[in-house]
Amino acid sequence: MFFLNQLTESIAKVTQTIYSLLRDQLAINKSSTYNMEVLNSWYQLSLMSKHNDLFPDIDDFLAKTGRMKFIRQNYIYYAELDRTKALSVFNKNRYDY
Repeated sequence: MFFLNQLTESIAKVTQTIYSLLRDQLAINKSSTYNMEVLNSWYQLSLMSKHNDLFPDIDDFLAKTGRMKFIRQNYIYYAELDRTKALSVFNKNRYDY
């Protein structure tokens, strides 16, 4: 958590190479062993660094959790990257929140 939060705070320094290395080596989104806090931080980092390669994983994460602390910031960053897609995901899940 600390590591991901530090990266989020210095998002401008997260290059494509660093992001790809983290995605491929840590494989956070591919493992069910990570808790919601870690997934939340990872998906926020992905969205903040303007990567859309994890959209299917983020969509699934947003559908599985209804906790405002997890979904609010993710939707904000999601909308900054692709507002139409973010609204579509929200509308699909809004009655579950």
